[in-house]
Amino acid sequence: MASNPEKDAVSDDRTKPTRTDRSGVATDQSATAGTTDSTRSDTPAGASRVGAASGASDRTAPQTSRSTEQLRDDSWDRRQAFTELELTRANNRRTTDLGILVLRVAALLVLTHGLSKLGNFSGFRNTVAQTTIGAPAPDLVALLQIAAEVALPIALFLGILTRISGLLLAISMTTVWLLMHLLPNLSTPLTSSGGLQGEPALLFALIGLTLFFTGGGRFSVDRLVLGKRLQDRAERRAEKRA
Repeated sequence: MASNPEKDAVSDDRTKPTRTDRSGVATDQSATAGTTDSTRSDTPAGASRVGAASGASDRTAPQTSRSTEQLRDDSWDRRQAFTELELTRANNRRTTDLGILVLRVAALLVLTHGLSKLGNFSGFRNTVAQTTIGAPAPDLVALLQIAAEVALPIALFLGILTRISGLLLAISMTTVWLLMHLLPNLSTPLTSSGGLQGEPALLFALIGLTLFFTGGGRFSVDRLVLGKRLQDRAERRAEKRA
């Protein structure tokens, strides 16, 4: 039997798309498989990169927190230092030093009493001999008391060894007040005007005691001599705190 060329051509045309479709499907499946494989191969690498990033962030997080805490501590230390500085300035203004200077000038009034006793040494010596402390050695006690009433007021006025001079003046004036004014007049401790017996001596003792606690202040020889030492001491304390 003879073959029909037209039918063969039609049949060939019908079979070609089928093969092409199958090959195309196969090609698409292989491409899909390749895409899937590439996705699978990319996934661990991406996960490793994410893990590495998270690990780095975990390592940097404690360092950041420590640096933040250190900054907070430094700011707190600076704030505390400025607060202490302002309190010091508020408690030690120039007017405070002027007040201390007024007390030192008031202590100079003791000098007139010392010069008066020195001019009438024999009379003062007899008065000292009648006291309990002065009876064994009236001349020595009288000389020591006159020296205290002459030298200590000058030292306080100039601000030389202010604390020591103030303490010695307080002891000297308290002794004078007790032995020469209060104890001999225990029955009448008040004068006719209402004040205490020997009130000036008691006031001078209180002035000396006050200067013992305050020191000479800014306007004194002590500050001129010891100012550099005080600054060095303050710098050493600041370095220890820092």
